Amino acid sequence: SWLGTQVRIKLFLFSFRPYDLILNIQRVILANINLNIITGNLTQILDACNEQTIILFSGIMLHDEINIVNSLTSVGLKIKHIFKKDNWLAILTNV
Repeated sequence: SWLGTQVRIKLFLFSFRPYDLILNIQRVILANINLNIITGNLTQILDACNEQTIILFSGIMLHDEINIVNSLTSVGLKIKHIFKKDNWLAILTNV
């Protein structure tokens, strides 16, 4: 089992410069879906989380940044980093 294991993750999102993460893995959720699907399913996504869950939301249009950030923070998610390229963004959060 990977639970409780410390791992180093290099995220190659939108660039050749990796974003290094050192995590104690408890639960990781990757959500590559659009704004309406994310906001319509935040309750179910949060139900799958524990206090150490890391969530990476991607596939989000840049013009939706304010709406998605407001939606994520309004349910208690903490924004760790926002990755941007062209008209796209990905958001790394935790609970």
